[in-house]
Amino acid sequence: MLNAFEPFQIRGLALAHRLMYSRDLVNEAIAILRASFGEAWLSVVEDGSETVPLGLGKHPLRADLRTAGASQVVSVLELCHYLKALPAAASGTVVANLKDAFSRNFLQLAFAYRVLNAGARDVHLEPPAAGGRVGDIGFTWRGRPFIAECYSPTVAQAGDQRNEELRLAMDVMALLTQRVDDVVSVAIRLARPVVPEHRRAVVRAIRNSWTPPLRLFRLFRVEGTTVSIAPSRTAGPGEDSLLVVHPAFDTSGREDMFMRVAHSTREAAFSLIGDGPRASSTGSQVVMWLDPATRAGRSADGRPLGPELARLAKKTERKLRQTKRDAGTGRLVIVRSWIAEEFHNANEDSVAAFRRQLVDQHDMVAGVLLVRRSWSEEAARYRYKVHPVVALARAGADLCEELRNQEENLFVPPRSVAP
Repeated sequence: MLNAFEPFQIRGLALAHRLMYSRDLVNEAIAILRASFGEAWLSVVEDGSETVPLGLGKHPLRADLRTAGASQVVSVLELCHYLKALPAAASGTVVANLKDAFSRNFLQLAFAYRVLNAGARDVHLEPPAAGGRVGDIGFTWRGRPFIAECYSPTVAQAGDQRNEELRLAMDVMALLTQRVDDVVSVAIRLARPVVPEHRRAVVRAIRNSWTPPLRLFRLFRVEGTTVSIAPSRTAGPGEDSLLVVHPAFDTSGREDMFMRVAHSTREAAFSLIGDGPRASSTGSQVVMWLDPATRAGRSADGRPLGPELARLAKKTERKLRQTKRDAGTGRLVIVRSWIAEEFHNANEDSVAAFRRQLVDQHDMVAGVLLVRRSWSEEAARYRYKVHPVVALARAGADLCEELRNQEENLFVPPRSVAP
């Protein structure tokens, strides 16, 4: 049987000093996972219940244990810190939920811990709500009981530009898995909105641009989109992948946010392909940029975020029933969305309409937290971007602000200098 913990243990102990956590946490995490999930379940190599788009990945926890790069090791330690710190977090129900829908239930644990860290009392999971429903997090803040619901809406509607950018990246990933013996870097710079026809044209051009093995650099344009394809090499466990681009390819500016997501799932996907590089290594890469003009046009004055916020409000309003118990119980909704990254670009009218629909028009709702988790190289931890949308006069509004303010100095797992 596959040793589910070997890559994680080896890399976790090796990375402890650089990532500033105690080496003791690695073996403690193995004990927690073995007791909670069972080594037999963690050793399964078939698809888990939750997979990345197009089915390229496995269950996130299994993938992190086997890939065992810096971010994956810290993610496992983060989960185990929550399971250890939260009452009943390692119960059968919570573990079953993590097995079935990891990302959504990880969000529940992450913010239950943050509410506890902010000073709330009686923090517990799965609190009863009205009508036989169940919320995600129950707690007491300044003497008042609260129920919080965690919500992870779908990325976007079919045909949405942001969704099409993600689809483009994942379509290229699917192509690369079919050519697993050829390790290449694919870099894409977008200069126009991506619609399905353009996405298919770019993927088709990439497919037709080389026959393995790739020996020479390729640079071409498809209706304004620039593509570089270059030979790369396999990276070992925990090593950074070698991104290679054609000398004429423009790499200025930050990567597109969807590509960052695909970039993190790529390691999990490629580490588990049986006929490719050795287990826990990484191979080909896809990296995508937006041109500065395209990005500025999307975010200018926050205008494009208005319809997105309105649509998110409509979806989120249905979740408020999960937080309702009685007239004395406060309510809070935590929404994981890419909008948290772009929220500073939203105009005042859009934010005010969002607040009216979700906070002002509903009794006892303290606010809505828009959140987004991402890896910070500087902190060597995952950090949450937290944007509270509150009515300042409501009970619990101060908790929402505290959850935002504490994030800057919150390190999970705790920082220490490893011996």
